[in-house]
Amino acid sequence: MLRIVRHDQALPLYNGAHQARFLPIKQCLLQLLGLHVEGDFAGGVSVHDRITRAC
Repeated sequence: MLRIVRHDQALPLYNGAHQARFLPIKQCLLQLLGLHVEGDFAGGVSVHDRITRAC
């Protein structure tokens, strides 16, 4: 038996394990000046968050 429930209006919530997995990536990016990785997985899901971090 399989049940799938979709929440089309839901926001992704990244737990502590996600942050721990993303930390080595952030550390590598510190070595690569000028290279930036952004997305909802990296610090906020709103459009405002994306614009603020891009600046």
